[in-house]
Amino acid sequence: MKHPLPAILLFFILVGCRDTINTPTNNESPDTVTGIVRDRFGNPAPGVDIRLYFDFILISQTPMPAREWIVPDSVTPIRVVVVDSSEREIIELFQGTRSAGSYLALWDGRDSTGERPPSGIYSVRYLIRDSLCHAYTAVTEGGIVARTDSSGIYSIAPSSIPIGASPIPIFSNDGRFFYGNHRIGNTIGLLFASDVASQFVEVPLSPGSGRRVDLTLE
Repeated sequence: MKHPLPAILLFFILVGCRDTINTPTNNESPDTVTGIVRDRFGNPAPGVDIRLYFDFILISQTPMPAREWIVPDSVTPIRVVVVDSSEREIIELFQGTRSAGSYLALWDGRDSTGERPPSGIYSVRYLIRDSLCHAYTAVTEGGIVARTDSSGIYSIAPSSIPIGASPIPIFSNDGRFFYGNHRIGNTIGLLFASDVASQFVEVPLSPGSGRRVDLTLE
């Protein structure tokens, strides 16, 4: 089902543009998580979507990351974009000009098609004349990170499993309440879903070691 395109929420507030970019560190990524999914008859199950969920561990209540950018005048071109860990732009939240002042943009966690992108860490970036002014970290979960092939085989790349990454700021769904800075724990949740069945499993991981997770989808 298609979702409506995300709307940018802009609020006028009295703060200035920040040029400090806080990027989460991650020295604990595991190797690839792989496996085979079979149906209840033991046959390979192709086309099964695998959605990824994280275990967030609170590390501090402060500081709350700044999510604002400053517009110097009403003619300077502004862009607000979201990029993934590979620097691929997944959505442009705003492009154009605004009245001079400071603004806040909230990303609703969907891409340019209105769908939820793969689970992972993203960067919301503010650019003035295509020069980076400020950025803050955002994380999504519940996105599809793999799909089984015709043989029921799937593979989740290490870049999709940033265990140990911190600090990860967590906000309420509407972006108004800050739940603190977190670290992504070593246990992930995988939701295997086909047109006829679904199953959720928790998978403990170890830094630097791969994991095989085979599943019979009942």
